[in-house]
Amino acid sequence: MLVSINILTWNAQKYIRQCLNGVFSQSYDKFEINIVDNGSKDKTVAILKEEFLPKYKGIKLIENKNNIGFAQGHNQLIKISSGDLILSLNQDLILEKDYIKNSVPLFKDKSIGAMQGKLYRFDWDKNEIQQNEGRKIIDTTGLIILKSRRVINRGQGQPDLGLYENIEEIFGVDGAAPLYRRQALEDIKLPFIFQSLNDEYFDSDFFSYLEDVDISWRLRLAGWKIVYNPKAIGYHGRGAKDVKNIFNLFELFLTRKNINSFVKKISWRNRRLMQLKNEFVLNILKDVPFWLIKEVLGLIYILFFEPQTLKAIPEFFSMAPKALKKRKYIMNNLKVKPQDIRQWFQ
Repeated sequence: MLVSINILTWNAQKYIRQCLNGVFSQSYDKFEINIVDNGSKDKTVAILKEEFLPKYKGIKLIENKNNIGFAQGHNQLIKISSGDLILSLNQDLILEKDYIKNSVPLFKDKSIGAMQGKLYRFDWDKNEIQQNEGRKIIDTTGLIILKSRRVINRGQGQPDLGLYENIEEIFGVDGAAPLYRRQALEDIKLPFIFQSLNDEYFDSDFFSYLEDVDISWRLRLAGWKIVYNPKAIGYHGRGAKDVKNIFNLFELFLTRKNINSFVKKISWRNRRLMQLKNEFVLNILKDVPFWLIKEVLGLIYILFFEPQTLKAIPEFFSMAPKALKKRKYIMNNLKVKPQDIRQWFQ
């Protein structure tokens, strides 16, 4: 199988050398490399053109004048790629040499639409893997979705105690290094009628944040399996810190204080757009207590502590009609029943 390694860069001069060195060290050699630069203002493009493109002739590079967002940038990459499998690789992620070799065999199962590897935390300032008492710190082993519809990374911030050593189904893949089957992406893409020019795989209206959750949810609605593979290992320098204990309100507060206002606003908006597009009414009705408590407490919180996030509310309502049209298309192409999705809400 040909694997398309798609990398979206934006001011990536700190990361791109090690990221690409991890790619070129792969023990699996049937791959192509596609890069879209989202209007970097640093030396990212110069590093690519001077150090990598002359040495590796097969790299495709597209330079965008402006930052068009994570979702639209990866849609560009998918369209220029040729692989049966597509690895959407973050610029701040380093692959172990057998990441692809240990991943491709799983896709012999034709029902698998996406795969999540085991990612550890990487400290780019110290240029080292994060550890706690000699154990690597887990970045993610896949996405968990709660009955409140909060989404978290499984194992986030925990030392690796051997709890995630089995190949298993999960709700969704994190966006740092997911491996997708092209056929699955083609199956769930939203047609051009929702955009001015092109079909889209990731929802371009999201710009960035939660597009990985949205695409996982749509894969599930279309009947595709998503699996976790502990033998596919990488190291990720996550920008925003995750919460180790989601029930610790003080920790939640401290974590949110370190997130910039744009990210908080767009994440609030995208979470509701995602639910509007993908949610079964029956499922949300069954979980009203969990969902309602989170929404009410969240609204009270932003009123007092994050009033700038309130700007997301009119944005959501202005974008809701288009999201409802997408919902109609998604629901007309369902392959599952509400209970099939409900099993993933914890």
